[in-house]
Amino acid sequence: MPRVEPILQFIKWSLIVVLVLVLAWVGLASLHLLPRANAIEQRSQALLAMPPTQAVGKRDAFSSVWLLEFAIPEGDRDRVVAAARGGSGRFATDGYRFDDLSGIANGDLCIPEDADCLAKVRARPNAARAAIAAHPVALANVAALAGFDHYRRQTVVAGSDPLPPLAVPAWLQTTAAALRFVDGDHAEGLRRACTAADTWARLATRADNFGVQAVAADQFLANARLVAAMLDELPVTVTIPDACQTAFELPPDPSAVVCDAAKAMYREHATRLRGFLQGPASGPAAAPPPNWQTRLLFNPDAAIALSSPLFASYCSKDAGITSATARIEQANSPLDVGFGQAVFNSMGTNLVRITNPRRWRTPEAAMARLQAILATASILRERIERHPVAVH
Repeated sequence: MPRVEPILQFIKWSLIVVLVLVLAWVGLASLHLLPRANAIEQRSQALLAMPPTQAVGKRDAFSSVWLLEFAIPEGDRDRVVAAARGGSGRFATDGYRFDDLSGIANGDLCIPEDADCLAKVRARPNAARAAIAAHPVALANVAALAGFDHYRRQTVVAGSDPLPPLAVPAWLQTTAAALRFVDGDHAEGLRRACTAADTWARLATRADNFGVQAVAADQFLANARLVAAMLDELPVTVTIPDACQTAFELPPDPSAVVCDAAKAMYREHATRLRGFLQGPASGPAAAPPPNWQTRLLFNPDAAIALSSPLFASYCSKDAGITSATARIEQANSPLDVGFGQAVFNSMGTNLVRITNPRRWRTPEAAMARLQAILATASILRERIERHPVAVH
């Protein structure tokens, strides 16, 4: 018996220690006190909190871009879009005339994948003409985007739609320019193509949304190819429209727009993570509220801080940010990211790894797209300079 008592005492105190540790872990985990943001995460968050530098200007195209299909007066568009942010989840477009773009066939319009837009329109001019005539609202609205100077991402709108309906109206615009040229009005066709290129170059270099940047970049390159094809068919003595003189004058280094998009995406990412523990949204299809295990294993503030270097890597080549990004991307488990993350934020760590924006769009790819725009614009500027300028 004398030997049994020390063993029992050891077991008792071991259980007490384990119980204290468990209670301490539950307390710290439930209060979300740990882990705290480290110096690199704090630096990343400070960088991402800075205001945009490229997606700025006097006229924001946000509402107009999201309502390209609808015949809504410009003065009413902000109110119509605000309805989605007010909890309805949809735009207040009831009663407004709109173009149904769902039935348009790619074969009738010039799309970015087409190598020769003029040849496509010449092969089927009546199909192009019919598609353009059937969608006057979208065509007028996309032409009006020339009057805006930037796109600033606002609150998430229209449910889970990741992109506004940019593509089809843009195809209509490019096709309309090509058709006007094919029909013999070379000056107007060229003017429209240059105006379209100018619009899409602006959205590609002054929008704080990666999706809008990508669509706009593709459309800029498509319209630039169309302008080049038109110039190939015109003698050098032809006077170039005024719109073509400025369409390809881009800022020398618009790379900061990539950072602007990362900042906007980080804000939305943080909003979603913070909302994860706030219970279900209203509606019959809402997900069940988070259970107690989720609340203990997921620290939203820690997850937001942990993810910040991933987004900051679009803005900076800082060695610490690069190292933190690599650690997350190379991790096979929360423990590989850090002991504190594994103990107090394992679910948050997994969410950060899954939602890493670099998995589908790297900073290098975003920069390469901008470089393609700048290179194309430079080539077109040189070609346009060979033609005489209109005298006013």
